[in-house]
Amino acid sequence: FFLCLATSRSMAATVLSYFWELASLDVDRRVKAASSLIAALNTAQSEFAATSAAGGQPLCPDLEYAVRRLVRGLASPRDGARQGFGAALIELCAALEIVTPELILEQIESTLQLTGAAKGSEERDVLFGRLFACSALVRSHRVAALPAERQSATAARLSALLIAVGGAKAFLQEPAAAVTCELIRTLDPSVVEESVWPTVAPLLPGPLAGWSPHGLMLALALARKLPPARLATLLPQCELRDGSLLHAASLPSFLAPLKAASGSHPRLHGVWGELLDDLCPRGAAAAAAAAAAAALAGDGEEARDAGGLGADSASEATAGGGGKKSSKQRKALRKAAADAAAAATLA
Repeated sequence: FFLCLATSRSMAATVLSYFWELASLDVDRRVKAASSLIAALNTAQSEFAATSAAGGQPLCPDLEYAVRRLVRGLASPRDGARQGFGAALIELCAALEIVTPELILEQIESTLQLTGAAKGSEERDVLFGRLFACSALVRSHRVAALPAERQSATAARLSALLIAVGGAKAFLQEPAAAVTCELIRTLDPSVVEESVWPTVAPLLPGPLAGWSPHGLMLALALARKLPPARLATLLPQCELRDGSLLHAASLPSFLAPLKAASGSHPRLHGVWGELLDDLCPRGAAAAAAAAAAAALAGDGEEARDAGGLGADSASEATAGGGGKKSSKQRKALRKAAADAAAAATLA
């Protein structure tokens, strides 16, 4: 017993030394601290599980403390704390199966509580902490790996937390919606409809022209995930074509939400990323880039030499080398170079 206690105390001291480094402004120090912390916790949990000291308790004291402190640390505005603690929490969830998504949600709800007394910067820090903790859970890919029943219940709790964070402060609407879009992309369509849609539906009232920018973000993510027939049932006020919200007839309706997104200037609002995913799917962009690269590579040494130039310069250099070419050939080469540049930008 005393040997186990001494080991636990020694390990606890080792674990504690990593938390300060997680908040470092130096990226390498944060990465090293996170890696060392996960390794130490993995060892501590393995030793704990191998002894009779567990007594039915699933987590060793060090791991239990680390989970609580990592979640709480995401509310800290100190230096690089949110980046370091967030990265460590992602890796912890991914590395240790015993740290379940349900446990993280419980810690978020109990450790990062919003009380009526919280005002100003304190309230903002708690909300940011909740947002970063939810993002860490989504990016660990643990929710999507859960059995169907647990996945559905966890996704419902997680999406409700995210929508609540976005509803608390206007400046958190976009990032909360962005994390919700990430969640939607990882889940099965049936889980999205059953668990995420009920929390998102209030953000999509009436016609598309009246939606907010972050509401449009969510709708575009939902449209790519759900079957067209189900989407048409959930959004009867919208005209869909081939299961898509985006088509020639709907373009005027997009104007108001996209104009409202200009408030994020000079940074581009996240709704544009979702929109570009519809206009130029990642698979299609990769295929276009490959085809353009093949066309340029097959046009001779001049095309390869022009690879470091811009699209127009590359096409001009290509059109000018390797003998005379017809107008049609030059046009095709220019288009290939432009497509390659665009695909590289969007990838």
